[in-house]
Amino acid sequence: MKHSVASTALTFFFAKSSASGHGNVRRAREMMSEKAKEGTVKPPNIVVFMVDDLGFNQLGFRAKETGNDEIYTPAIDAYATEGIIMDRGYMTPWCGPSRAALQTGTYSSFNENLSNQQYSFDSDIGFIGGLPANVKTLPQALKEHANYATSYSGKWGIGGTAWANTPLGVGYDDFLGFFGDSVEACDGTMPPGVEAGITGTQFFRAMKNYWRQSRFNCDSEVCSLIRSVSSDTLTDAEKDIACKTKVRDPPQLIDLDLVEYTKSTIEKHNYKEGPLFHMHSTQMLHTSMVYPKKYDHESHLLDRDNYPDYFKYDGIDKPPASNEDMRIAYANYLRFLDDIFDEVVQSIKAAGQWDNTIVLFTSDNGGATYQFTASNNYPLRGAKLSMWEGATRVNQFLTGGWIDRDINQDRNERSDTYVFPADWAPTLLQMAGASKDLITGNKEGSTYGNEMWSYIKNSVVNRPPTSQANKPHQLERQVTYTPAFQYDVKMDTTYKFLDTGLKPQAFTRHWSPIWPVNDDIIPDFGYLSVKPCRPGGVTLDCCMFDLTADPYEEDPLDTNCVAKAQDTRDLYDASQASACAETEWLCQTDTSDIDQKSGVYSLWSLQGGSLSYSSPNKMCL
Repeated sequence: MKHSVASTALTFFFAKSSASGHGNVRRAREMMSEKAKEGTVKPPNIVVFMVDDLGFNQLGFRAKETGNDEIYTPAIDAYATEGIIMDRGYMTPWCGPSRAALQTGTYSSFNENLSNQQYSFDSDIGFIGGLPANVKTLPQALKEHANYATSYSGKWGIGGTAWANTPLGVGYDDFLGFFGDSVEACDGTMPPGVEAGITGTQFFRAMKNYWRQSRFNCDSEVCSLIRSVSSDTLTDAEKDIACKTKVRDPPQLIDLDLVEYTKSTIEKHNYKEGPLFHMHSTQMLHTSMVYPKKYDHESHLLDRDNYPDYFKYDGIDKPPASNEDMRIAYANYLRFLDDIFDEVVQSIKAAGQWDNTIVLFTSDNGGATYQFTASNNYPLRGAKLSMWEGATRVNQFLTGGWIDRDINQDRNERSDTYVFPADWAPTLLQMAGASKDLITGNKEGSTYGNEMWSYIKNSVVNRPPTSQANKPHQLERQVTYTPAFQYDVKMDTTYKFLDTGLKPQAFTRHWSPIWPVNDDIIPDFGYLSVKPCRPGGVTLDCCMFDLTADPYEEDPLDTNCVAKAQDTRDLYDASQASACAETEWLCQTDTSDIDQKSGVYSLWSLQGGSLSYSSPNKMCL
């Protein structure tokens, strides 16, 4: 499908015109309904709660394990431990690819030649930013399976300069949020300092960028103009979406507005007509950092003079970290996040739907450590935008009454099953009683997701060791997001390979539980330009880790870099073959025919960002 710059012009014109009541797990396990026993249970409601740039050491149940007492998230901790904590839950290293993979069950839209940072149009190729039009999505598959109502709130980040790539164009009935990578949540405009000089960026800056889409909306006041546009420019389906899209005056604090919309959606849905799928994607913890000031006034961290013992290194008192205030602000920011998540859960319970609801909580990638951030991924190495575990292994858990109703026996609260971002669409479909074929067809390969619920269940159920062979907790496979790295998952161990190439690579120094890190450099500047993997003193052009024995990537294994790099490349190419056949331009290697003035393009994000902004963070209210 082609989209022209006229679509942009139309959009521009349009733009102008508390932890109580967590429940009792044992009681939930004992109280299976008669309908469940008879096998007549309705398909479960599904709520996905995605946090932007959440660090691995930034939830209370993780932080306590490392001696970090600054993090206070009691509601999230309670729901996580009542559910199943995914100790090996993975995402891609940055925003857009994770969001696209989770909602499509595939990485096949990924093009190694394209950047996450930019988007554009081309007169010959058409629109090439956002989800390709031929990729089926989770909301579309759920509708096909059981007539799910589908809605979305918050950050979209995987398309928006063409109507077909907005939520209403890919299977959602209703949407409130912003299409781009970030907004200034105090006033609904893009922060200054975003990369300029690419087609559409100036237009994007001028937008309020806060939108409401609904197939139930009355047509907008400019719909007659939209209908008059030639069908060579906009298809009838795109015109329908445009007519159902309205710019919304941004509230004072967007995350509060979003949670009110989510709560209203959950509480007002008619569950007798069918189940609900809702995805809530927060603005936080992405820059710019915005939260109500009351969390500062009520802070549990007001005593800044007495630092814990782990602010001392080798017995030497260290000076306060230069990002001290940011660190404390992040701790308070997380208390706001905790309250937001608790409100969503309480709305599910108020609707009487907790026992038939699956909630997936996840970050989109690891915590960021660039300017104006203070995330912490301890004890993992690295951060957002890298290929280390600190970028890809994330805070993730399943909760909701449906979980124990389905398992219906004693279980552990933690799973060590490896689950990757493209697995979640097939897995949620499986949990809803459908097949992954609804979303990925019969395609196989390392860039397509798998149904993982049975493996997750096997990993948490108390079972005799003799039954493990018949009830595996891992799906043995090779997984790759790019031609430069892969995970090789086996039953007893998992190997990770990184092709670091011939040039020196920047890598993060080792973390400590809270700032400062183990040298006097704050994380913004805590990088070294060296080749990071030197087993036995031998410098390699790659890194290989046994993640079972070495989860923190400290002891690289000796390996044949050339052979392993070729194996990874072959794996990636084989998985991309079917996607290339369907959409040839996705896999083109020669970009010379693309307008070079527009730079490189993104399939993943409207305003790919993930960059540090030049403006300081702001606290509202």
